[in-house]
Amino acid sequence: AGRVFVGVEAAIRADGSLDITDDERDLADVLFVGLHAQLRMSAAKLTARVVAAITQPGVHVLAVDRVRSPVRLDLDEVFAAAAAHNVAIEIGAADGAAALTHAQVRRIAEFGATAVVTSGAAAPGARGLKR
Repeated sequence: AGRVFVGVEAAIRADGSLDITDDERDLADVLFVGLHAQLRMSAAKLTARVVAAITQPGVHVLAVDRVRSPVRLDLDEVFAAAAAHNVAIEIGAADGAAALTHAQVRRIAEFGATAVVTSGAAAPGARGLKR
């Protein structure tokens, strides 16, 4: 028998909490978290915010995209926290362009974290993952 998995993406609030209720979290088979707003803060605060989010129970994947570039994050700290909490790092690849560089993807593996490649398609027509 087949199974339908429910995936949900929650926004990471400025304090590192998630904009999802416990009931909604319980319904999700896969919980993605990502930065969607309030991005104008120091790299240290942004990194602490992401680490606080991915260390919460029930989080499976940190969503990363080209629009909200990871450049301002301490990626080593994020990758280490992801590995320690068994949270995968999404490599969103809308329009065939990956959100992370090859070197950054290698760093994910060096920290022992998992990478997940997705189409990054947030809107119709945004698909187009290329090899």
